[in-house]
Amino acid sequence: MTQARRLGAIKESIYSLMHLKNLWYIADLPILAIILFILYKKRQNINTHWFRHIFIPTGLAAILFMTFLLYKHPYPDQYKVSIAGIIPAHAYDLTWVLYKKIYLKETFLNEENVTNLKTQFLANHEIQKTSPYFGKFKGSNIIMVQAESLNTFPIGMKVEGQEVIPNLNALIKSSMYYPNTFLQIGRGNTSDAEFVANNSIYPMGYIGAYKGFPTNNYQSLGNLLIKQGYSTSATHGNSPDFWNRETAYKKQGFQEFYHISHPN
Repeated sequence: MTQARRLGAIKESIYSLMHLKNLWYIADLPILAIILFILYKKRQNINTHWFRHIFIPTGLAAILFMTFLLYKHPYPDQYKVSIAGIIPAHAYDLTWVLYKKIYLKETFLNEENVTNLKTQFLANHEIQKTSPYFGKFKGSNIIMVQAESLNTFPIGMKVEGQEVIPNLNALIKSSMYYPNTFLQIGRGNTSDAEFVANNSIYPMGYIGAYKGFPTNNYQSLGNLLIKQGYSTSATHGNSPDFWNRETAYKKQGFQEFYHISHPN
């Protein structure tokens, strides 16, 4: 529901997934409507005492049981629905989001927690300075290209003797190449991939970083480059508000954002 307003930007993809056979998902609703209509017509002759005092409490108890005892947070959405259905899955997600908001608020109101976090980050900075690559490319221009849904298997792949991605293969030959990178995204998907690459910290699993924390102060690649005298920009072919990029990019240190509505 929170992502509903983003659907317009990907409506072609949604239309491509719609088929007449999907009507089977709601085939039971007309039958249910007929049954309820018949019961309504005969309500004078039906004793609803058992329904109110047995059926409803039992049903609610079953939903609560499935919501809080069958799930664990790492379960993906599709798996949660397959275990107990849509209603318990939604109830669990809503409860988890509310819990996390309260937990985070309490965590960062604690001065000791904040101090410990800062100490750990500073220690990590010192460790990174020992890398043989630290400062190796000082003063160079930097271009980062992020490709949607590109895994490592096309690297070097040939089909009937022709390279699938010849330009990236050529780039790899003159670059440092790190193939052992694994899926590290939360609900933000593409935007979380951007967030990880630009900030070197994990996203939040239950909400996209660009949506949940777009205005935080980050030690991002863009912000660090600005301190070194660089000019920074980001380019994305979608609308600027898609996944809240226009707001999030400012805090990521991108001075200019070229998008589909940009005058240039």
